[in-house]
Amino acid sequence: GANICIANILVGQLVRPSMVSAIITNMAPKSYLCLSGIRPHEVDALKDAYGEYIEWMDEYYDELSACNTDGSIESYGFDVGTWSRVVGRLKEGNDGRMDIESLSELAVS
Repeated sequence: GANICIANILVGQLVRPSMVSAIITNMAPKSYLCLSGIRPHEVDALKDAYGEYIEWMDEYYDELSACNTDGSIESYGFDVGTWSRVVGRLKEGNDGRMDIESLSELAVS
């Protein structure tokens, strides 16, 4: 599996059980997960979706507004708002694999 997984995907896709399954089952033991493309008010739902498998590292949480980014689309008059980043690590004892029954259920969710 991967030692690090970085995904900049909207929260609607990230919290789908099939996406959680796809990401978690492809992670190596003790690997890191960095998720972005989420709004600050969506962070708790995202953490809940992965909470069984990921230990969140809140010291790496960050938010960025487009108005703080040179050359952003916001400089052209678009309001793109504030985005968040969360970082976590696969929990000890979880090697990224799930039992086949759980995987099957998540894959069709």
